[in-house]
Amino acid sequence: VRRGEWGHEGQSNRWGWGRHESDAAASRSALASEQEEYRGLLSVAVEFLFGPEPFHPGPEDADKWKLRGQAIVALSVTSAIEEKGGGVALSDLAPYADRPPSSLGNANAVNAEGLKILAHFNGKPAARADPMEEACFVFPELMAEAERGDLFGPPSKQAGRMNSGDDDRDTAENLLFVRTSSSISASEGGRVSNDLDVSSTPPLYLRERRYVLTKLDQSQFGRCCLLGFLNLIGIRWLSSSVRRGGLLYIRNAALFVAADRLLAVLRFYSMLFLVLPLGRLAVITVMNRGVDRRNRRRMEAADQLTERRSSSSLLSLES
Repeated sequence: VRRGEWGHEGQSNRWGWGRHESDAAASRSALASEQEEYRGLLSVAVEFLFGPEPFHPGPEDADKWKLRGQAIVALSVTSAIEEKGGGVALSDLAPYADRPPSSLGNANAVNAEGLKILAHFNGKPAARADPMEEACFVFPELMAEAERGDLFGPPSKQAGRMNSGDDDRDTAENLLFVRTSSSISASEGGRVSNDLDVSSTPPLYLRERRYVLTKLDQSQFGRCCLLGFLNLIGIRWLSSSVRRGGLLYIRNAALFVAADRLLAVLRFYSMLFLVLPLGRLAVITVMNRGVDRRNRRRMEAADQLTERRSSSSLLSLES
């Protein structure tokens, strides 16, 4: 398990994020927005056929580690306030794992995923008053950076929706294309921004975003569908027109053979224009089942941990 910059050179701290990262992300976002305004038909058609770039919907690895670091800090502070030594158990990290366990009772899976996060942030075993208690760990380096206030840089655009399901509901429109801000505002009362403030309380669990067929807007997606159907119908009409009895019947045998071969290629292209997105849609549907399963496991783990902490607090008050 690697620690540190995770391939991002020149960051301001060892965890793989820094202040200038937000400036670079803002520049990339502005450039992408400017390019989006001038997209041509060819660019839109390519995305309709082969999908968005990047294909992975996020959150990015850097954003995941920001969230995990913030969660560890919050859990450590809570543990210190409750006089538990500021330790964090491996089970507390299950809601933020890449491959969450099916349940907190699956100790092997909980420990395997927790140790990855533990190694990344260089956690140390915490002293235990009772040897029978669950092992806890402290993160002195992480807490030191948090106290200096330079631990977390602003999240990227993808990080803002790691724990928000407003744009990830299982509907056709969210799977096929991206709704515009105006349509979101009209349908959801103007609630457009879901930016995650890393200085506030962290989300209870890491939430992956679902894969989408395209990131085109509704009008662009509709034009591509219309183009595909018109292309298919037009080629079929043209193929029948050049044959005997057709409006464009070609009498010359050599010319007819050449036209027929050309039309065969165009027929294949017209079918591919619709079949390829349908094939990708089937693959994406299967992949989204895995995303939903992992998100559900993280949510269930977070709920179990919340209930466990509530029960522990009640027992402490009673005693």
